[in-house]
Amino acid sequence: MAQIRIVELNKALKNVSGEHVGVSAEELNKAEYLLSINPEMIRIIGDYEFAVKSSISLSSYESSKGYVRQTRATILKYKRPEWYFLYKTLSKIIQTTINNVINPYERTILDLLYIKGMRYLAAQSYMEKGYRSDIYPISGSTFADRRRAAIKKIAHSFQMLGLLDLVQAEYRIGELSSMQFLELKTR
Repeated sequence: MAQIRIVELNKALKNVSGEHVGVSAEELNKAEYLLSINPEMIRIIGDYEFAVKSSISLSSYESSKGYVRQTRATILKYKRPEWYFLYKTLSKIIQTTINNVINPYERTILDLLYIKGMRYLAAQSYMEKGYRSDIYPISGSTFADRRRAAIKKIAHSFQMLGLLDLVQAEYRIGELSSMQFLELKTR
């Protein structure tokens, strides 16, 4: 069994959590792309883990050409474990980065949108009505401002970790061979 080890991730994220943010528009787009695919990666990870734990043959998902269809994602049969580890690692980094955001409004907004996968207007309505007792209700314009500020902070964290280099110009994840933060070790 392989084990994922991310070297000094929490330390790196905490070092950049309060710094002034200077990122380009392209880096903001890449960060927002990574954030937006996280709910889908969480669903794919859950489907894969359920299939493995319940001993369901993944061949029932497979077509005759060797592809697997899971929640709108096509995974090559022979690359399945590598993509699982990639998605699990990326999702863990994204969730850790969101949890390290200091401002509770920004953290809640990011959590609703990019971990729980709530739609923008539903999350905005959630924050306007003030369902949480520890956070005051905020308006739609404040919600948008806080979301933009939070994405800038997240983009800066991703930039410091070198995660934005994985996103290619067509907004897709790069090849596994170019990833340096993913380290697979056998027990």
